[in-house]
Amino acid sequence: MTRDDETLVRILAAARAEQLGTSEAAEREFSGKVLCLFSDPAKPPEYRAHAEAFRRAFQGIANSPSLQSTFRESLLPAILTVRSLKEALELPFATLVRELSLDEEA
Repeated sequence: MTRDDETLVRILAAARAEQLGTSEAAEREFSGKVLCLFSDPAKPPEYRAHAEAFRRAFQGIANSPSLQSTFRESLLPAILTVRSLKEALELPFATLVRELSLDEEA
């Protein structure tokens, strides 16, 4: 796992913990699995383009407080409350993470 991946997992786990009233540690494993959907080559075809844009947009997040803030703000309620990977896969990507405009990706 890269530092960027670790940062993404930490931010998502903290946000889920806050939303669900659990601990960050309790949310880390699930958060890592959900984020794997964004990089797994076997991801559903409808996720592919969104996931690739997502990964490009957050390259270097480990060293960028601005990207960390943008990522946290991009998390939508569904990704903070989804309880299973199956449930996450059944949801459109755009209901999990706010899509970034081209300006935000630059």
